[in-house]
Amino acid sequence: MPVGVFVDGSYPGLESIADLGRQSLALQCERLFGRLGEAVNAAGEPDVLGVVGEAEAVRAQRVERRLRLLYSSGPALETLGNIRAFSFRKDEHVIYFFDDFPIHSAHGIDRAPGPVEKLGVVLQPDRPSDANEVMTFASSMVPLRSGGWRLYYTVFGVTSMRIAVAESADGLRWEKPDLGQVQLEGQDCNLLDIQGLADGVDRYGQPQVFQLDDDGWRMYFWVNNRPFLRYLVAVSENGLEWEVPEFDEPLIYHPIELGSWIWTAGVPPPADESANGPDQQALEHFVPGSKEAKWGRMQAISSADELLYCKRMRANDAAYVCRDPDSGQFEFYAPWPMCNPEGSWRRAEHDNAPFMLRSISRRTSDDGLTWSDAELIIAPDDEDRPDQQFYYLAVHRQDGWHVGMMGSYPVFDQTMDIELCFSRDGRRWERPVRTPWVPREEPHEAGMLHAPNRLLDDGDNWLLLYTASPHRHNETPDEAAGRVTNVCAARFPKNRFLGLRSRGDGVAMVWTRPFVMGGTQLCIDGKIDGWLRAELCDPFGMPIEGFTKGRCQPVGGDRVDHELRWEGASSEHYIYNAVSLRLEYTRGEIYNIHWR
Repeated sequence: MPVGVFVDGSYPGLESIADLGRQSLALQCERLFGRLGEAVNAAGEPDVLGVVGEAEAVRAQRVERRLRLLYSSGPALETLGNIRAFSFRKDEHVIYFFDDFPIHSAHGIDRAPGPVEKLGVVLQPDRPSDANEVMTFASSMVPLRSGGWRLYYTVFGVTSMRIAVAESADGLRWEKPDLGQVQLEGQDCNLLDIQGLADGVDRYGQPQVFQLDDDGWRMYFWVNNRPFLRYLVAVSENGLEWEVPEFDEPLIYHPIELGSWIWTAGVPPPADESANGPDQQALEHFVPGSKEAKWGRMQAISSADELLYCKRMRANDAAYVCRDPDSGQFEFYAPWPMCNPEGSWRRAEHDNAPFMLRSISRRTSDDGLTWSDAELIIAPDDEDRPDQQFYYLAVHRQDGWHVGMMGSYPVFDQTMDIELCFSRDGRRWERPVRTPWVPREEPHEAGMLHAPNRLLDDGDNWLLLYTASPHRHNETPDEAAGRVTNVCAARFPKNRFLGLRSRGDGVAMVWTRPFVMGGTQLCIDGKIDGWLRAELCDPFGMPIEGFTKGRCQPVGGDRVDHELRWEGASSEHYIYNAVSLRLEYTRGEIYNIHWR
């Protein structure tokens, strides 16, 4: 395949070419990336790899021509595959271990979620408008242009489900303002009264809120007021007074509105209600209330073609919407309701919807109103337990990565944990650790944990405001009586999502793939209870003279910026050169390699 450089600064396919000889190739790479460094310096930006705009395009074309001239011969291409080099976009300076790509080889390590510091309850149901549960689950924290945060959260009780508002300057201390929209027990409260809903609809939640570029506001939310279960859009001029323009034109339909036929794969939209579906007992368990909460409202009023469209635009609730900060494109992540037929080894009859196997789907939209077909991106596989399902996916963006906070739902246990997953494009996801990120340690969070729509900036740390519930998923109101759901906070360093942990008292060894060093000082983010030493190597793992592990000053302790130093040598002159790094450490965990 041709070897080149993309305009975004990545170098796909740069491989070792044995026929050219190790020393010759190393010299070619050094000269090539030295040219890249000169181009950056000539642009007056010596501290970044890329140059914005036209200069970046010229640089990319120049490097691509040189690569093609050097490595386009047939004999050379026949030997591709030994060592892959990679680089970074202009805004990246961190090597994470979210997937295997940065690592050439490793021994004596296990991947593990980074630790979090729990800060306790920060929002609780302390007034009638909060009912029994306050949730950031599938809700929104929005940065205000005047400073601080506004939280649109879901409140839930035995008979109620609404959206409430709280505001905070720091993300930890929240005030619940009276909005003048809803009166409870003769008192004003912080509940929203969304206009434009169908008569009698007063159960809705899971708001995803955006302040748009034109100063308007948009909210996506679920109506859960049987027989309606649909995903709607509301608009606002100030973020507090909301109206639904088109109740009868939802963006997404829940299968409950389509009828029982939807739960049997291969069944076409029926002309009547006689089509096969899951057993009636399961349906009644999922849709309590019989006559008022019947299945298939759309089936009764729609043609077969209309039902086919509804089938295309269906999803389970627990949806998250995010927006790409660069392109402005909207992304919709929601559980895809796979059919889970009777007799399946993945089915659990005590689940509230045993006929549904929840996986994660993704849709995209340029305007946030017209959405693509669903793409299935995460589903249980052979490495999961048989009853594994995925309830939601919240996405955080950082340094070119999609960091997913996914609802891991083992159906037999009816519990929920937050599992970390990672993607470079939002479509192909890695699940390097299939263990809970935030432990469920206290009684008030023993049942389920849910992630918010975003992390909050807290200086050198992120704040995670997660929903903590003592309930299990299928508990009845009587079983849940007397227990409440709160919002809790946890704090962790910004780059410590995932680490490489040494095993026991053994020596862990990690050798990176070649990379272009974009700074003068190499650093390790890690917690080292033993020692760590490093070797700076050429792209093929040969230690550079003066930078062997014997001359490396050992580092230890818990720091986000352990500096790598060698006696009598400095790494500063290797800026914009292709190098690799070999690390050895004991009783420790490293989270990333970075430079400054």
